[in-house]
Amino acid sequence: MEPCEVLTAKCESCQKVGPKDSFYSNTKRFCCARCSHSFSAKFRKQSFKASHGVAKKKKPKLSIGITHKPSVGTHYSLVLPSEMDRREYSCAGYDWGKYLVDNSSEAAPVHLFPHAQMSDHWSEIEKGVKVEVLNLDCPVPTKVYWIAQVIKVAGYKALLRYEGFGDTDSRCDFWCNLCTHDVHAVGWCATIGKPLVPPKTIQFKYSNWKSFLVQRLTGAKTLPNDFQQRV
Repeated sequence: MEPCEVLTAKCESCQKVGPKDSFYSNTKRFCCARCSHSFSAKFRKQSFKASHGVAKKKKPKLSIGITHKPSVGTHYSLVLPSEMDRREYSCAGYDWGKYLVDNSSEAAPVHLFPHAQMSDHWSEIEKGVKVEVLNLDCPVPTKVYWIAQVIKVAGYKALLRYEGFGDTDSRCDFWCNLCTHDVHAVGWCATIGKPLVPPKTIQFKYSNWKSFLVQRLTGAKTLPNDFQQRV
């Protein structure tokens, strides 16, 4: 199976993802001339403030283009430890994952806990966000990556589905902790020269994977470039 190398890029101004060949200028840092000029103007303004001793304003929260507010009518089920079967406890602690599955319950979102890491903007991680993640359906001895999209979020974990499986094929869906070092923003592989390798289960589904990915990724939302540093 030959790897499918797809060169994608993310605009440093508007954060849009698209084919690198279509990006503006020789550096391919921006998706269009407008973004390039806007970024340059912002950089000159910041340089002017720094050189003239202008007080630095508080850095705004980094957004990935998704806004979300908890619904007023949302109610979360609360179960006290005293109401649980003590026999389910072990030396390793209580298995909340098993509890959620057995009781068809939903995990409380991270943004409801102000003390939790990334709680201030974790609500921006929603269904449809695309990431580059380890390809677990590939019979090679080295680490290879493929693009997946978030199907569901539960705490710091997300249910992911590899691109190419469609909206209803969940055969290879898997849960993954988004805070691990094997989850990256779209474009990471292209940046470091790693090829993207489609899952073995669907490797022959499309004759032109590059064209398929360009269509799927154009305008898609992904993680911030410094996501790994923030977590």
